[in-house]
Amino acid sequence: MKKEQVRQLFPEACKLADDVRAVFYDADLKLVHLQEGERELGKPGERGVNPCGRGDEYVTRRAKRNDE
Repeated sequence: MKKEQVRQLFPEACKLADDVRAVFYDADLKLVHLQEGERELGKPGERGVNPCGRGDEYVTRRAKRNDE
C-alpha cells in the first residue's frame, strides 16, 4: 500500500506519527500496526508496543534486570 493510501485510510494515526516526528525529528519512526475504526493495517507484536525498537527479547531481558 502506498503512503498516500495509508494517510487517507488512517488520518489520525498518521497525524500522531507526524507529531512525534516533529518532536523527535532524528528518530527512525516506523508504523507497524494501525487501527482506526474497522480498518486495520499490519499486526501488533506478540507482547504489544515495544518503544525501544529492539525486539521483544530486549524488553524481556531489560525487565528482568530491573527486577533484581
